[in-house]
Amino acid sequence: MKKKSKIRYIFEGIFNNFNECYKKNKDCFYKDKDYEKKQKEIIKSITKNLVSKKPIIPFYKQHTQHLINSLSLIKKSKVNILDVGGGWGIGYANCVEAFDKKKLSNINYNIFDLTNICNLGKKYFKKKIKISNKNLNYYSDLNELKKMKFDIIFFGSSLQYFKDPFETLKYFSNFNCSYIIFIDTYLVKSKSFFTLQKYYESSVPHSFLNENNFLKIFRKRFDLVLKSYSHTSRLDKIGTISMNNFPTKYRLDNSFNLIFINNNYG
Repeated sequence: MKKKSKIRYIFEGIFNNFNECYKKNKDCFYKDKDYEKKQKEIIKSITKNLVSKKPIIPFYKQHTQHLINSLSLIKKSKVNILDVGGGWGIGYANCVEAFDKKKLSNINYNIFDLTNICNLGKKYFKKKIKISNKNLNYYSDLNELKKMKFDIIFFGSSLQYFKDPFETLKYFSNFNCSYIIFIDTYLVKSKSFFTLQKYYESSVPHSFLNENNFLKIFRKRFDLVLKSYSHTSRLDKIGTISMNNFPTKYRLDNSFNLIFINNNYG
């Protein structure tokens, strides 16, 4: 039986920017010495389920369902995805579970993430997935993506961990793509700020973005067609965020899912 977390609040502190937040605690989860070990265990468990045709546990599907649903509706013979901050490849694992061999072979799944995290995927996940693994590729250099065209750019609970999220948004919103999907995105009415999020036994800088400034980036080229509450699991609760340790104006009850469609699409 899963033990209940002893942590009362996931988020702590209000900082103006990433650097100010990072100086407070440099022990980021993706630099933790046990991070690779933990990810290897997760990959082993998930690939075992895929090979034995057993379902991936729901916790590892919570950020990918909108992506899977969107993929199922695209009629193109070949679909190109860019999973920004996609880690070792949990999004692709969900594709393997959801689609038959023919559909899967027509999905080109590209992941952009930190070099050490991409290496985890190449070393421990891609080699285990024999079905269409040639369609799974990893990138840690933005220059490699510049000339590529994508049908979907997907942020699956990843935007909040970028050092400069607004510059990241501006960069990727200029790509030639049909859809941009955001899952578990933290939008507030207050000014944007950073905080420390507890993750495993470490902490990591995490942004909360002003909603108006976020939406402005997409208004010229994209239409917002969906905005819903995220069902992310935190401290054994689904959806809700406990931020009673913050001043009222900085609190957020729920994160959001958003889907944008290029206004030239179709």
